[in-house]
Amino acid sequence: MDTDLGLILKDIARLRGRRWVLSHIDLQIPPGEVWAIAGANGAGKTTLLRVIASLLPPSRGTVRFDDRDPEQDLEAYRAKIAFLSHRMGMYEELSALENLDSVARLLGAPRSEAELSTLCEQVGIQGAADIPVRKYSAGMRKRLALARLTLQKPRVVLLDEPYGQLDDAGFDLVDRMIRQWKDEGCAVVLASHLLERAGQVADRGAILASGQIRWVGAAADLSNAWARLQAEVA
Repeated sequence: MDTDLGLILKDIARLRGRRWVLSHIDLQIPPGEVWAIAGANGAGKTTLLRVIASLLPPSRGTVRFDDRDPEQDLEAYRAKIAFLSHRMGMYEELSALENLDSVARLLGAPRSEAELSTLCEQVGIQGAADIPVRKYSAGMRKRLALARLTLQKPRVVLLDEPYGQLDDAGFDLVDRMIRQWKDEGCAVVLASHLLERAGQVADRGAILASGQIRWVGAAADLSNAWARLQAEVA
């Protein structure tokens, strides 16, 4: 059996109340490919990422990665997924180093303090690594959340508005991390309103509207495709 299939979504739909927030989603994202998902607020981007991460079950359809089915082996599936979401779930009274240490131990791969300090330096929070996270700005929290992702060894990376709350240096950090995951053979999916930025770092792009895919193509064409779709509904 081919175990290098990447991420495959077949006829994914998600019903919320009486409204379909996702419908007829079909995507195949090979290892080492980066996809940018665009769409207006409420289009279904976050819901799609949460379904892929197995945090929400699809009402219809299947999600697989390298032929792993979350319904049959949830633990093995989730072990391959790294998800940067709006709900960052940090220990507010602990420092960045303590937060990272806790996550590393939960993953069964404890790191030395020196290793964790180096990680803090890599994401630009070394000067605040010892203070409680409750004192962090939104941008510092995002940098810490990105640092946590690097503690995993994912095969799929899901990024929900990764550039939010960050400055230009933070944008560059996200771009470097995405390129590193790509080089490591991860399937990367990012949802972002920054279409030009996403178009530069991604290989392919898709536009969601009312829970359905309206366009798929080269990420470099994402901004123009978005403009055309907006003109059609104006």
